[in-house]
Amino acid sequence: MLQPIEARDNPLRLIYVGYNITNPPLYEVGIHQGLKLQHARGDSTMDTILQDLRHSVRALRRNPGFTTVAVLTLALGIGANTAIFSVVNAVLLRPLPYPEPARLVMAWESENDGGPTLVSPANFVDWTEHSDTCTHIAALRGWDANLSGVDEPERLRGAMVTAELFAALGVAPLAGRTFLPEEDQPGSSRVVVLGYELWVRRFGSDPQIVGRAVAINGINRTVIGV
Repeated sequence: MLQPIEARDNPLRLIYVGYNITNPPLYEVGIHQGLKLQHARGDSTMDTILQDLRHSVRALRRNPGFTTVAVLTLALGIGANTAIFSVVNAVLLRPLPYPEPARLVMAWESENDGGPTLVSPANFVDWTEHSDTCTHIAALRGWDANLSGVDEPERLRGAMVTAELFAALGVAPLAGRTFLPEEDQPGSSRVVVLGYELWVRRFGSDPQIVGRAVAINGINRTVIGV
């Protein structure tokens, strides 16, 4: 039963209250304006959500082709966003796994066009001798190497570093030691520090690994730490 309670000069606008005789009673308020009719029911928010979900499921069932495309699009979008966030989180958001990551900086030299390039050895020596702002200065360079003599040969990704690197990062070896300053000099003994994952995977977490010789790029090097 509808009972008009107010009418304006505009004949297309009518506010009404309708009563639905049920137990418990429900009410609805509507505004009729032009060709549009909007209803606000006294049902709970959860009931409205469930009704919308049922309507959406029925609509998707009637058009399986559209449903398949929509699901694939959502899956691709969610997967792409997850992958992007994983990279951003690892590179920009998650702090580096070192005691004082905010104090770590990396410096390069730049080309004439502004692009980064490797630091020359002479400039690195100048930095280490004249810097009064850095506690430790170290150099590193990515290095691909072949490990042989242990089961099957394996291509590894490592780094050539100077002795101060581990002090600069604030980390200590799990076993053995790190590099000594004299081992930075040309002609010094050939030594290597193994990463933990490589030690576990290729050497079975051998507790006697320190002092053992391993062939890297066909040259025997002594393991001094992990």
